[in-house]
Amino acid sequence: MASGTRRKADRLTTAGTRAVLRAILAMMVRRSGSGPAEAPLLSGGPATSEAKGRPVIFLHPGFARTATTTLQYHVLSRHPGLRYLGRPGPTPELDAGLAELCNADSAYFDDARVARLFRSAAAEDARPVVISNENFSLYKSKDKGLIARRLHAIFPEARVFFTLRRQEDLVASFYLTKLRKYLK
Repeated sequence: MASGTRRKADRLTTAGTRAVLRAILAMMVRRSGSGPAEAPLLSGGPATSEAKGRPVIFLHPGFARTATTTLQYHVLSRHPGLRYLGRPGPTPELDAGLAELCNADSAYFDDARVARLFRSAAAEDARPVVISNENFSLYKSKDKGLIARRLHAIFPEARVFFTLRRQEDLVASFYLTKLRKYLK
């Protein structure tokens, strides 16, 4: 790809990512019932569930190749108005809890311990909580229905959001990603 074309593609991708981020943050503000788009997330203030006085919980079972990793590592985990508990986890214990949630066999899954771990981390402050992990929906996890039931048991009032990508772009991204693997 010519360098000029590559730079244009990078600018378009960056602009697209910014648009997605603005849409996600606006959705979180509206869903938290906190008023205009400037508050609370963009200003860093609290957004709590009116019914229980607890922070609003957002689950993001990110589909592969839909900017999930970018959102996790560079946006959601660094946003001062969010309490981020997803991948990468803020602590090794939460990383292990996410792995157990997604991969543990039912016979060995310690639901009380994992629930206690995530509930206590979510309750540390009043900011909206985001838990994002591709393995909630990815082929690597054991059973997506089981994961959904586990998440619902821990956070029954959580709101779920997905990131999507145009199918043509998604197929091209998968192809180019796999192509690099086989060209080495």
